[in-house]
Amino acid sequence: MPDIPNRDQLEAKIAKLLGKYNRQELAKLVELMENHPTLANVPAEFWDKSQRELVRVLMPFSEVVYLEAAGRILETIPIGVDWGLVNTAAADWARSYSTFLAGQINHTSRDLIARSLRNSIASFFEEGLTVGELEARLLADPDLMQLFTGDVRDRLGRLVYGPNRAAVIARTEVTRAAVEGERGVVAELRSVCAPLRNQLSLGEPLAHFTCVRVSRAF
Repeated sequence: MPDIPNRDQLEAKIAKLLGKYNRQELAKLVELMENHPTLANVPAEFWDKSQRELVRVLMPFSEVVYLEAAGRILETIPIGVDWGLVNTAAADWARSYSTFLAGQINHTSRDLIARSLRNSIASFFEEGLTVGELEARLLADPDLMQLFTGDVRDRLGRLVYGPNRAAVIARTEVTRAAVEGERGVVAELRSVCAPLRNQLSLGEPLAHFTCVRVSRAF
């Protein structure tokens, strides 16, 4: 695991950003399912937009953590590396990985939401009701509708959009971005050192000797 001196601050920052995102998505979802408590009534555009919004949360944060980790490696190794290339690598990785991760989170969320809805329905209604019958009962009884909607919101808020899940994601993704930052800069260092390997180069002795250090360390 990489050494991340400001791990707690980074995890708290992304957890806060995810918490804001979660509250917004939960409010939208509950509104969409009002009177229609099934995922069939949630349009595909909701999931698409939700995923795009999550990428916007994850991507800039992941890029920053990547660059910080790369910078810590370079502080210990006296080789000139083109920081522009490191920045480009960070941006490319953050864009690609954040898109992938948002898709995975979105997919898991849909499964968890479906499970939460089934549990809420089972708590309020007997088995065998069709969706139409369920909706009819809710529409006919505003008090029941309020209780049921509150139960759905509470379950989603705990299981899908709650702080515990955000904290787990924050802890995992801070580590992942830092690891990728270290890997990326080491790859760049090796590209600098490789031409000097097995050579007695007097022109760039530091690069050559550090190449041995990089190879041994990684």
